[in-house]
Amino acid sequence: MKKLLRHKLKQRIFNLTLAVIGLAACLGCGDDEYEPPKEYRESYISCYMQITGLNLYPPKVQSMSGPLDFSWRFETEWDNILLYSLDGRYRELAERNGDTGYDRYVITDPALYTRIEVYDRNFESVEVFCRQWDWDEQHPVGSSLDDIATITLTGVSRYVYYDYDPEIEQYRKVRKRPSELTREDLSMIYDYSYSLYVERPAEKGVYMLELIFTDTEGETFSKKLLFNYKAESGTSGPGM
Repeated sequence: MKKLLRHKLKQRIFNLTLAVIGLAACLGCGDDEYEPPKEYRESYISCYMQITGLNLYPPKVQSMSGPLDFSWRFETEWDNILLYSLDGRYRELAERNGDTGYDRYVITDPALYTRIEVYDRNFESVEVFCRQWDWDEQHPVGSSLDDIATITLTGVSRYVYYDYDPEIEQYRKVRKRPSELTREDLSMIYDYSYSLYVERPAEKGVYMLELIFTDTEGETFSKKLLFNYKAESGTSGPGM
């Protein structure tokens, strides 16, 4: 009788062990069930957005303190220059930027992969001017607002220039005076909406700003913005 009980107990332990092993195997199969698709990439940047123009938007409603916060963004074509485009334009831009040594496999599943989209043009300079009316006593009409303005942008140039070093931040954010921006800052700019901060005018009234980008080929993209500044409330009305 005791032998029979011991045999049944061993059988149960054996069956339980098999069940545990089987469960672990199934769980393991579940983990390996989906292999996200990958493809070899020679370049880090996956898409170049073709610039067609520049947009500048009125400052946001804000308190009386701090500079006015304008938004800017480049206009782009819907038909962009994708990775391995048939016309060879992608390859030209990758070689211009030195983005030809990434040499790794990249997950291409849309749910897991974020495309690296930058503008197709690199820039030489950025300028900000007041037009039509004086900004204040120090900045009469037509003068540069460089000394009272800062601009933000994000680029991937440093990551590319440093051979994709994992210790280098991929998306490098900068906020500088326009004249302090370097060619590195103005290369491989990520497609996004950015800010232009300008110290407030001396008085309430209508003002005009002009933002100008000049690319490395000498072509300019500019936008003028007419807006109403309401000094007493610290807010700015819509662009005109």
